[in-house]
Amino acid sequence: MKRKNSGKRASAEPASRATGGQERCHESTGTPVRKPASVPRGRLQAAGAPSRGARPMTDFPETAEDSEFFVRMFKHEFDSDPRLRKPQPLADVAVVLTRDTWPSDDPEHGATMVANLLLTLAESPQRPKFLFLLNTAVKLAVKSSRTLESLQRLEALGTKIQVGKASLDHFCLEGELRVGEMISMLEMLNTCFGVGKVLTF
Repeated sequence: MKRKNSGKRASAEPASRATGGQERCHESTGTPVRKPASVPRGRLQAAGAPSRGARPMTDFPETAEDSEFFVRMFKHEFDSDPRLRKPQPLADVAVVLTRDTWPSDDPEHGATMVANLLLTLAESPQRPKFLFLLNTAVKLAVKSSRTLESLQRLEALGTKIQVGKASLDHFCLEGELRVGEMISMLEMLNTCFGVGKVLTF
């Protein structure tokens, strides 16, 4: 009987060596048990990852000690585009524009500054309740104006754009108005008295 047992051990050990240590005998039955083969190091590698000095990726680490990296994922909501921001309540402010261009050595620069002001207001998370256009500023709301798109966006976001009727009549632009509503000077004054702050440009 001892010789038979030694024969079983002799036959099992070479099989284990032949498979590179992948097989071993069950302790009670002596039946060879095959150990799952691990993925050889270096077989899988992330695309574009450096080949020198980097730990190759495998399907799954064999033990906890083989896992060298941990990844934590957090849900983070952000918006890089100002147009995607959630609309904020309108500020209790009335903005009054009296010029379509600001005084400058370069008239084009003055017009660009006014256009930039309206564009900034349209993209700002806070916008005024009212925007009044008086004097030459009524030209900003007509068909051929470069600021028409910014004014239409402001109006769509809740800002009430009100244009002086007397100024439109003076420049013969009443039929070319494309955004806002015409108001009298008395209506504008009543509105200004009812808001918390008035900003004039």
